[in-house]
Amino acid sequence: MSLIKYRIYDPHTKSFKYSGATPMMLSSFFRATAVLNVKDKQMYEQFIGLQDINKVDFYGGDIIYFEDYYNKKGIIEYSSPQFGLFDGKDGFCSEYCWEDWGQFEIIGNIHENLELLGEF
Repeated sequence: MSLIKYRIYDPHTKSFKYSGATPMMLSSFFRATAVLNVKDKQMYEQFIGLQDINKVDFYGGDIIYFEDYYNKKGIIEYSSPQFGLFDGKDGFCSEYCWEDWGQFEIIGNIHENLELLGEF
């Protein structure tokens, strides 16, 4: 069972705020960040339970580079009932095997590094 963790981007400090994984930590996180979610219209981004090649946690909104036979960039997004990759050209790419995620690398996120997507 993977941990349930979230993050939210704070445009005022230009940084992320991260939740803990216990129920008490999650409750405290959501209370403390409600203004960012409602007033600043920032979305909560969920940890997907996997890590990249550098052992960094994947969250929705991360920009990743998939090497090997994929050789392209994409954004981690949620499309019910699963997370997958949106590459901007081929749509939502849920066909990428979960076992390959450990070969992908986080190169940024949609809040701080949107330019990495180029002609997405």
